[in-house]
Amino acid sequence: MSEKNLPIKLVLQKASDVQSNPGRGSIKYFCEVTPQLQKAISEKFEGMLLFYEDVFQENELIPAVGKITVKPEAIAKSHKPNDLCRHCPIIGSEDLNEIYIKLTKQTIRKTISLINRPPSEKFRANLTAIQDIQPITGSEKISTSLVQMSQQKQFELVKGKIKVKLFDFDDEFDNTQIMAYVLKKLASLGLADRHETIAYGNQIKYIKIQANSYEDVENIARINGVKSVDFFQEYSLL
Repeated sequence: MSEKNLPIKLVLQKASDVQSNPGRGSIKYFCEVTPQLQKAISEKFEGMLLFYEDVFQENELIPAVGKITVKPEAIAKSHKPNDLCRHCPIIGSEDLNEIYIKLTKQTIRKTISLINRPPSEKFRANLTAIQDIQPITGSEKISTSLVQMSQQKQFELVKGKIKVKLFDFDDEFDNTQIMAYVLKKLASLGLADRHETIAYGNQIKYIKIQANSYEDVENIARINGVKSVDFFQEYSLL
């Protein structure tokens, strides 16, 4: 069979054919950045200033905690609002769409200033990922099981072993401050001699409290720095 010279077809690239691959964590907007959006988010931070006013008046260096809820479509790690939180650092999360942030009077004001004049495209994009920003209220800190014990008139069975967990600010100075602050507030509730600190290893610490009533539990949950209020459960190997 004789060889044949096959024709070669030359295809030239168009400029539109050349596109850069989007990098991981590229900036993404989830809505338009408008003055109304900026005002709404600023007002959320203003609300936390008011909520924690008593705490900050007592000591401006005492950290508080806010909770950012991101939109369902923005829960990917690459969309986490790190730039928005440059002054109010992220200290953890509970659910996929919730982020805990550390707050002080000064850092809230700095963040409000940045919201009004966004310093970067990433910051602007972060604003569009936000669904809500709220302080941490006392009622959401009390475990469902402890609420049920109260509703079922069984609180007497657990009132001597109330378990309190504090927020971890990932900073030794802040953690020491908040522990001292919480112990001071427990003393003001008449619980100075009714608690002990229980540690598991070097990191996990709880405060075990002998409460007098469920009202004590509600008052403990309102203390700034408290993350959760539950009770120690006893387990049997039998």
